[in-house]
Amino acid sequence: MLTVSTWMTRRLFTLGPEASLADAMELTRTHRIRHVPILSNDRLVGIISDRDLKRAVPNALCEITKEKFEATVAGTKLRQIMKSDVVTVKPDTPIIHAVEQMLQLRIGCLPVVEDDRQVG
Repeated sequence: MLTVSTWMTRRLFTLGPEASLADAMELTRTHRIRHVPILSNDRLVGIISDRDLKRAVPNALCEITKEKFEATVAGTKLRQIMKSDVVTVKPDTPIIHAVEQMLQLRIGCLPVVEDDRQVG
């Protein structure tokens, strides 16, 4: 039986809840990722998706100055926009169960947690 540990990504790119929206935008762009786990004291406390980032960034139609845009992006903390009700699985979860859960909940990321620590 294939388990999540067989397919999970082990190289994690994470940020803390006090990191800025600008930090998350840079991390997702640099590493070409769509989800950023938010850790506090090595514990998963939230997650940010590329959609969350797009919703939080001021729209071009807002007619704000470049300075105001940059201040907003730098001043918005991830704790303000992260989803804190993160659905997780364990490494020994069968792949089929993880896939079913993702489809049922319509989520694109399923952090893997073991002993309260994110491992994948």
